[in-house]
Amino acid sequence: MTEIKAEIYEVGRTDEGALVLLQGKNKFNEKVLPILCNPMQGRNIKNGLNQQTTSRPQTHDLFIEIMNEVGGAIDKITIDNAQEGIYFAKIYANTYNNGEKQISLDARPSDALAIASRERAPIYIDHELFEEKGVSPSSLKFESSSN
Repeated sequence: MTEIKAEIYEVGRTDEGALVLLQGKNKFNEKVLPILCNPMQGRNIKNGLNQQTTSRPQTHDLFIEIMNEVGGAIDKITIDNAQEGIYFAKIYANTYNNGEKQISLDARPSDALAIASRERAPIYIDHELFEEKGVSPSSLKFESSSN
């Protein structure tokens, strides 16, 4: 699989929920990959981008804390497939107890992006997927979320 490095371009709102736009870095920055999720997931991603915390840990914060406590670290996340309008993601992490080992965890893109935004972990998109599903940002109708 050939991957392109990406970043979160925007988290906005539509009538159908939150819309996360992933933009390819460097020469792949004319398109975005739109990922629709529910408003709470969009808010979690936005909070991670802004490094906002809550009085109690959210699920994504707890996942990161557990990884750190057991000697692991997030390496990267990938958006690597789509079937019937549903995107698939993986979280790649390294564990360091008893020697280094890389693990791959199946994840919803919204969860993977919420974790990546908190950890500042690199985001990658399968190149073919980005070419097939990527669109011009001006072709989308959404409101930028203010928080």
